[in-house]
Amino acid sequence: MDLKSYITKIQEKRPPELNPFTIEELVNRIEQSELNFKNGKFKSQKELEKISANW
Repeated sequence: MDLKSYITKIQEKRPPELNPFTIEELVNRIEQSELNFKNGKFKSQKELEKISANW
């Protein structure tokens, strides 16, 4: 089996919710992330470490 066939076979088995993002979706996510950052909607590394310590 060649590489292209192997990749196609794997992609066919992948659940639809695991499909890669489109370029448009990625750009939208980046823009939303930048807006959140500008509006102070983010957590610092220390805050994340504190939260994850309780998992």
